[in-house]
Amino acid sequence: MTGRNMKLTIESMTYGADGLAHADNGKAVFVQGAVAGDTVEAEIVQDGKSFMRARTTEILEPGPDRIQPPCPFVGVCGGCSWGNLSRTAQLAAKEQNLRSTLERIGKFAPEQVNDLVQPIRHTKDDWGYRNKIELEPTLVNGRVRLGMHGVDPSKIVTVDSCPLFDKRFPKALKSVVGALNYLSGSHDLGLERVGIRASRRTKALEVALWTPTGSFPRSQVSRVLADAARPTSVVRVMSKGEKKARRVSKVEMLAGEGSWTENIADGQMRLSAPS
Repeated sequence: MTGRNMKLTIESMTYGADGLAHADNGKAVFVQGAVAGDTVEAEIVQDGKSFMRARTTEILEPGPDRIQPPCPFVGVCGGCSWGNLSRTAQLAAKEQNLRSTLERIGKFAPEQVNDLVQPIRHTKDDWGYRNKIELEPTLVNGRVRLGMHGVDPSKIVTVDSCPLFDKRFPKALKSVVGALNYLSGSHDLGLERVGIRASRRTKALEVALWTPTGSFPRSQVSRVLADAARPTSVVRVMSKGEKKARRVSKVEMLAGEGSWTENIADGQMRLSAPS
């Protein structure tokens, strides 16, 4: 029955944002807002034949791997669903999920899994390493505002910084959001989404504006974004078709190089915004 509360101990992390627990009757419970080791009070929001889904209402006893993250939006924003979990525990959970998948779905023997799975190669930084952010437009009091998809996919979380984004570009998100909010006050930009990509190796910073085809204030947008964020590239990605099956029709360079560069091994790759 949905709506009732249940005391649960989170046993492990699953793919996605949820922790895994088991009810007294043995049924699996996928718990939002909790990490492995936590003991929580949770409200059942879905009760199926083989599993339940629940939402944490109170953390009764935090687990040993729960941390205080540097981002206040962890648990609200969907960009870092494991942000409350220590990096060591995150890596261990990812490896265990891979091993479990290979055994359960791939039908590999444990000895084969041991041969296949190698230690995870990861960044040295716990935060400040991600090279891409995607923003979604929403209307707030009649004005366009940009934000990230929330844990609740129906909600957009407006932010002006992201501790996960490349730490060499700490002001990029705020600058881009501020510039586009300013422009939206006097122009209909028709934004469908906005991508920001950065490279600590090449120092490239690209802003990609996804819009429908049609008229667009090119010069104003390129000038304001260039002054605000100092990107190496500003492009407009035009798409058309039904909303659920839109396709790219053209990529237009508004300023700078018109693409994003990244060094990989001994070479440098030049990438277009839709790639």
